[in-house]
Amino acid sequence: MNETNENDGAALGIVGLGVMGGNLARNAVDRGVRVVGYERDPDLRARFAAGELGDRVELVDDLAALVRALPRPRAILVMVTAGAAVDAVIASLSEHLEAGDAIADGGNSQWTDTERRAGELETRDLHLLGMGVSGGADGARRGPCMMPGGTDQAWAAFRPALEPMAAVTADGPCVAHMGPGGAGHFVKTVHNGIEYGQMQLLAEGWSLLRVAVGASHAECAEHMARWNEGPLASFLVEISAKILTVTGDDGVPLVERVLDRAEQKGTGRWTVMSALELGVPVPTIAAGLDARSLSSRLELRRRLAARTQKLATGAEYELDERCIEGALLLGFACCFAQGFHLLAARSEERDWRLPFAAIATIWQGGCIVRARMLELVRRAYDEKPQLEHLFEHEGFVELIERHHADLRRTVAAGTSRGVAIGALASALGYIDALRSARMSTSLVQAQRDAFGSHGFRLLDDPDGPPQHADWLG
Repeated sequence: MNETNENDGAALGIVGLGVMGGNLARNAVDRGVRVVGYERDPDLRARFAAGELGDRVELVDDLAALVRALPRPRAILVMVTAGAAVDAVIASLSEHLEAGDAIADGGNSQWTDTERRAGELETRDLHLLGMGVSGGADGARRGPCMMPGGTDQAWAAFRPALEPMAAVTADGPCVAHMGPGGAGHFVKTVHNGIEYGQMQLLAEGWSLLRVAVGASHAECAEHMARWNEGPLASFLVEISAKILTVTGDDGVPLVERVLDRAEQKGTGRWTVMSALELGVPVPTIAAGLDARSLSSRLELRRRLAARTQKLATGAEYELDERCIEGALLLGFACCFAQGFHLLAARSEERDWRLPFAAIATIWQGGCIVRARMLELVRRAYDEKPQLEHLFEHEGFVELIERHHADLRRTVAAGTSRGVAIGALASALGYIDALRSARMSTSLVQAQRDAFGSHGFRLLDDPDGPPQHADWLG
């Protein structure tokens, strides 16, 4: 086998030159990384070659040629559909690789699949980097946020290529080693879960602006643009403001013609499933998932809407856009707090030692959930790396104190007008539950003991032996 022992700069192999893989290849060569690319589909390969910077990528006809063209230790990024396709490419690639070489899976793979694949490759002294990539197609081209997890050797093999490709903030490139095994893909999964919650919060905020405040589409866009200049500043608020300005040829806002059936690819569901498995409450994130599931029941919703037109709703609570802004701030805070709480639980279970401050830092550029609030998240973990929950940090305590009345009024106003605000309502319930020194779940435990003899512990002896009572006489 021919090989090159000296690397005159960063070199990267890329398998899969579709939208994401192709843009990552263009990104890399644009930043001085040597790229060798392979695409199985000849038509797609031809289109890539004829497109932007296609002539600067060394295209090969098969995986064996890709491997031969790269210096050792080889770093090959796989950008194919998550699932069986990843397994097939890794199996084919590994036939040509040598000890010390590394593969990165840049798709939205389940972290458990990454752990399995890493274990299989480890037996042959090959390394796997499970890497979450956020920022969409434009981010892949201009600078994404990347969350790689795997062995130190895998990270060392890819780092010279990934750091130039990443989005850059004042703190440096938005890529950092997350930890071993499936840590990187799990961090990306939770990132997407936070995204689900925050997207739904903004959708509810838009609905409240229209129904409870009476704002026009143009005024809604203006309000969101102003929000993006303050503490709510984020990529999702920015694009929402722009979306609301787009009209069709007839002048009607285009968003009014978009079918209200929001699709999903699975990462939000994986986040909620992990939270259920670990016993971590993520109600605002789950509300985002529930809203998409409810939206898919289109015909059922239409039938029920027709049958319940006479339900009375009122306008008992006055509302303005600044009140909604404060409510959304706390909703965003809940999404971040729930996401990092879940990351901490999985990190402890797997002994990953996730770098929470680094995650908050790299999420500030390139990725979908980039937001000004992440500065506060990073500061919290810089000051207390072992912080159990973000709401224990003084900055978040102050945020809750400042805006809890906004959230209460917003939820009350939305409820009185019959606006579906599951994410905002869940955020309020989450905050109120966490600040309750005593909850109504004492009755739940008594019920469990009454019908199932599950026992209960006493308030004045929480670590004492279980008790049982004859509740039903």
